[in-house]
Amino acid sequence: MDIGVFPREFDRLFNPEAVAVVGASNFPGKWGFIMPMSIMGGGFRGRLFMVNPNEKRVLG
Repeated sequence: MDIGVFPREFDRLFNPEAVAVVGASNFPGKWGFIMPMSIMGGGFRGRLFMVNPNEKRVLG
């Protein structure tokens, strides 16, 4: 195995089609706000699911 190349088994882990942020928040400064903003700001082009049972909508 070439050290610089991951086996196909790891492709879904390192190149996901979707990500769920459990505990997503509308409040700046909270982990649930910072993480999705970082994911979006980092150029992730997949589906992003915000999960928070206490909010109707998170980040639009």
